[in-house]
Amino acid sequence: MVGVLVMLNNFFHDFSVALLACALLGLATLWRAAPEAGPAAAPAIAALEKLGVRVAWVSFAGIILFGVGRTVAFMDYEWFPAVGRGLVPALAVKHVFLVLLLGVMLRAALRARRAAARARRTETP
Repeated sequence: MVGVLVMLNNFFHDFSVALLACALLGLATLWRAAPEAGPAAAPAIAALEKLGVRVAWVSFAGIILFGVGRTVAFMDYEWFPAVGRGLVPALAVKHVFLVLLLGVMLRAALRARRAAARARRTETP
């Protein structure tokens, strides 16, 4: 039973990473499109922005929370069964890649957000 819970925890950890990536990509797209949408779209954009930011923060919290569970169970449920099969280097490469990917996506989202804010400031008289 514990093995199944560990597997589910690992799934939710990976799912949280994917959800964060989607939220960042969605927010970057929203913020890039916002200046051209016009004032009539402002309420919809604000609602989508609020939802996207909330999903991003909840996903980030899931990464941390489920990551702790994954770390606690790592030795018994991942390390010992996979000793000698290159698990640790593979996990290191995976985590470096995902951190870089999320960093690039976060940078793109924040740049799009700043650009949208600049566009809003120049529109208002």
